[in-house]
Amino acid sequence: MSDRSVQSGTGQKSGTDSLQIPDCT
Repeated sequence: MSDRSVQSGTGQKSGTDSLQIPDCT
């Protein structure tokens, strides 16, 4: 579930997932 939210752009909430997808940053 967290993986999908990361792609959406809410990866900032998931620190570990956000690292894999530095699209938010």
